[in-house]
Amino acid sequence: MVVRMVRPSLQIAIGKLAIAGEQAGFTVEQMIELLDQGLTVLTLLDLIQWRLSASCDGQVQLIGLGCPMSLAFRDFGISF
Repeated sequence: MVVRMVRPSLQIAIGKLAIAGEQAGFTVEQMIELLDQGLTVLTLLDLIQWRLSASCDGQVQLIGLGCPMSLAFRDFGISF
């Protein structure tokens, strides 16, 4: 079994993606499956944004992060 060291910033970004995805109604397993089937991370982020903004008029607050979704995703280098 090979264990690779992962940068802390990458772990944080993945954690934020998981939190946002779960708030949008995806399980972590579903998100992994979508990515394994060829969905890009950018498209997954678009799906998450669409699902969240459809239910909250674009004023989505990420649980535990206390910031609008657009600010939380700056860590990914993506703006909305």
